[in-house]
Amino acid sequence: MGAAKAILEVDRLVRRLAAVLAIDMVGYTRLMERDEAGTHLATRALRDVLIKPTIRQNQGRIVKYTGDGFLAEFPNSLDAVMAAITIQRGMVREAARETPLAFRIGVHVGDIIVDADDIYGDGVNIAARLESFSAPGGIVLSQAVHEQVRHNLAVIFDDLGELHLRNITRSLRLFALPPARIAELPEQPFAAETAEGRKGLAQVRRPTDFAQRLSIAVLPFDNMSSDPQQSYFADGIVEDIIGALSRFRNLSVLPRNVSFIYKGRAVDLRDVGRALNVRYVVEGSVRRAGNRVRITAQLIDTSTGAHLWADYFDGQMAEIFALQDQVTQRIVTSIEPRVRAAEIERAKRTPVENLDAYDCYLRALELRSVLTYESFSKAFALLERSIELDPNYAPALAHAANCLGAIRDNGWSVLDDATTQRALNYANRVIEIESHDAEALCYAAHCIAVFGRDSARALDIMRHAVEQNPNSGLAWARRGMVNVYAGNYLEAIKCAERARSLYLASDAKFVVILTHGMASLFVGDYEQALAYAEETLPDRRSLEVMALLKIFALVKLNRNDQVVDAAKALLKDHPSFTISGFKGRTPFAGPQQEAIIEHCLRSAGLPE
Repeated sequence: MGAAKAILEVDRLVRRLAAVLAIDMVGYTRLMERDEAGTHLATRALRDVLIKPTIRQNQGRIVKYTGDGFLAEFPNSLDAVMAAITIQRGMVREAARETPLAFRIGVHVGDIIVDADDIYGDGVNIAARLESFSAPGGIVLSQAVHEQVRHNLAVIFDDLGELHLRNITRSLRLFALPPARIAELPEQPFAAETAEGRKGLAQVRRPTDFAQRLSIAVLPFDNMSSDPQQSYFADGIVEDIIGALSRFRNLSVLPRNVSFIYKGRAVDLRDVGRALNVRYVVEGSVRRAGNRVRITAQLIDTSTGAHLWADYFDGQMAEIFALQDQVTQRIVTSIEPRVRAAEIERAKRTPVENLDAYDCYLRALELRSVLTYESFSKAFALLERSIELDPNYAPALAHAANCLGAIRDNGWSVLDDATTQRALNYANRVIEIESHDAEALCYAAHCIAVFGRDSARALDIMRHAVEQNPNSGLAWARRGMVNVYAGNYLEAIKCAERARSLYLASDAKFVVILTHGMASLFVGDYEQALAYAEETLPDRRSLEVMALLKIFALVKLNRNDQVVDAAKALLKDHPSFTISGFKGRTPFAGPQQEAIIEHCLRSAGLPE
């Protein structure tokens, strides 16, 4: 009877996901020994003037006082971290005191148990352990919190690596904000409960506050097999998907220890979206029968419940590791472009007067899919607006540089020296501020190869980019093209083949075809070069570079009648084309390349 009652009590426990903030006063015992009354009064004053108003202002509540500290809970990680920063920024004022008080703060997000006015559970225990890793006056976050706030704060946290916490069986990756960096932040009003106070707090937020819009959680896949031991395989796939998606820097992916609190639970995905503050959720299942296994996965928009993508994958358990790698690659390369497409559609519905930096960037991507000078000019204007709103938004900087490159490479306009330098400035700025976004890095590197004529530096950047995200088809495609510029034709073809094995948008598909075509031309395989020129996507056949590839191949194959027709077609679409103009801007500038191109251009009878 007693056991049954205990089970019933457990069922009645209230559980929820929450961000927990733990504060501990440094040297509390020593301070009390030295000046008990003064320390008590100072602590109470800080509690009433700084801590309580700040926590309340950020939608939190103080759960308990521990004598030398406090424990508070918040509905989400961002509010908890904002409160922590504001408290520590307020404590900077205490540094001028003869015996200054100082706090250590730890923040974690996880499952908690609510019992009357107190909270318990793993989430609470970890938060309480984190603060011990903080410097006096500093803040330490768990990886789970850092993943949720890193896109929303113009603050750099130091990666402390994997650390073991006292009485916690697993190690955790921690991130620290040192006191010196906190002291450099703008002064924050910490006691005001007004709209102006909230506005002041918002100063630490990035203008491009898009983390929630591109946030995604991968829930534990259901084990549909009769053998419960097969859960390890399902969990392994989910962990691999989380790791691979995290390499796409435009996505904010919740770590495993957050999403796995839903393991074994039947949930409404819209509720999950609200609880985790994510817009997209991936869910799936694994079913094994003998040596065969079927894995299903689907992507859901939690704001509407709409299914954006679904697929299934069959394989043999005898090749379990290869199967796991294949499934992970196919899922992540399918999800990222679907999320991006959904965000573009959402941005198109946003009123022009309400566009932020991210919306401007998304609208520019839509315009870039239309291959005209007018469309690219409008896209560039939107990208410049995005940069104006957020000067450190790497994707906008990278696409702006690439936009100018496309305008020049397609012969749509002659760029003056100032505009060329602007493109290089954008590219170099990307490399200064972003070391993980493979797509942004590759666009920037491509610009450096084209405008800066520095293929060696560009390839170093691209090598780093594909290490950051081996599943970026666009990064592999652009790396292949720059290898052609550098004369590394076999390496260029390898990169293009790797890109073909991944999901490719039309932009990347075009670059892959052009890479294959130009590499084939320069190694003397003219039939293959012609085949690639004719394979290209219908909306890109009239682009100057593809028309020229066809002419080059036909000249080398001595198909003179077809050369005449191809040259007429080029001049019809690009009436201002001249040999001197093309030679002045072509990135194919090696001696062998220049000789082949000049011979073919003159043999085709194109204007000087």
